[in-house]
Amino acid sequence: MKTGGLFLVWLVATMTVFAQQSGNLNRMAVDAINDMGKVKMLAEHGNLKAQIKIADACASSELYADALKWYAAAAEQGSIDGLFQKGRMLLFGRQSPTLGQNIIAKPLEGLRYTYIAATNHHSGAWFDMAVALKEGRGCNVDSVNAYAWFMISADGGNGGGLEQMNQLALRLTTDQIRSARSTVREMKANHWPELPAQPTRVQKPVGDIAIKLKLSGVVCSPQGNLAIINNRTLAEGESSQFLTAKKDTIVITCKRIDPDGVQVQVEGEDAERTLLTASH
Repeated sequence: MKTGGLFLVWLVATMTVFAQQSGNLNRMAVDAINDMGKVKMLAEHGNLKAQIKIADACASSELYADALKWYAAAAEQGSIDGLFQKGRMLLFGRQSPTLGQNIIAKPLEGLRYTYIAATNHHSGAWFDMAVALKEGRGCNVDSVNAYAWFMISADGGNGGGLEQMNQLALRLTTDQIRSARSTVREMKANHWPELPAQPTRVQKPVGDIAIKLKLSGVVCSPQGNLAIINNRTLAEGESSQFLTAKKDTIVITCKRIDPDGVQVQVEGEDAERTLLTASH
């Protein structure tokens, strides 16, 4: 019994060491593999490092929609970098030269993922939180807290954070700067500010939206449909800014493209507009 017990202990210890070594070899293998086909197969089997690697490769090739899918998969497994990259793409959006690879900005959603990454000490997310607060992306503009996030970003070695912090300092009072610095001390003690509140939206009256939209043509193909509206080409689900008759900018989203017409959503209008091709 004693000999059997010692053998069992040895066997468990050996299996544990082997599992740890296998895990290390697996991680090393992903870093060393240059065959993206192999990396993709590993990613599809849930390998976290492979998911990040294939996502980075897609992003480098401007295949942003594909990159977002893999970053999201990594984020679901608890990857802080996956959360950061997913948040950044949704916060700012991405324009790709490849059809179907654009990402429409969703600032509210993007800010939530960015905040999670930031409060888990991701330095890139610190900078993005500052930009969001400075520009009002997914939240109201808050220059004091933007200064604080830029400052912790700068303290983490981000030169851009230092530059932005110094620019904001010229517009803040000394009391506001003291308040921001106090917030940074709390951040460094792991006491984070709350997620910024959703922005206060000012609804634009429908009567004030004076914009004439002309559908010049529609292109339908297996790769995706395109509509030419006011000399601008949009894919399904894509948004862009247009000028109104009053020279204001307004966001228009292309909802659906058919051979005989297009459905679009004009910011501030409840109902979608239908634009017909010239033959209808």
